[in-house]
Amino acid sequence: MVEKKVVEEHGLVGVPDERRCTHVLADGRRCKKLRWAGTEQCSLHAPEAAEKREPRAAASPLHLLTAKEIHELLSRTMEEVQAGKMAVGRAYAIGYLAQMLLATLKELDKEAEDEGVGLPEFMRLLQEMGEEK
Repeated sequence: MVEKKVVEEHGLVGVPDERRCTHVLADGRRCKKLRWAGTEQCSLHAPEAAEKREPRAAASPLHLLTAKEIHELLSRTMEEVQAGKMAVGRAYAIGYLAQMLLATLKELDKEAEDEGVGLPEFMRLLQEMGEEK
């Protein structure tokens, strides 16, 4: 059996209270992340860490109308995770959303056919309808 101390050192249980970030979240819970070196807060909440973080680039619109395009997104996601450029949690979210997109493609194709237009044209029409609201 693995001792608790060994497990904590490897991050499998959680960060001990004395090493946790002191930031309090909006719902009153304390942040569970490890403190950033030399501060009382984690790299997300320490003001000095914020200065060192690169600003996030604006997300470009995704055009995922085919299984091939979704496959390409998943391939890029895997490459970024392997290169250490993307967090695993974000990759899981992308994978889940891609799965949902794949599940709806067949139905979208059917709706486009019912409307008498191709899928790209149908998607453009849907987008225009959403912009009018």
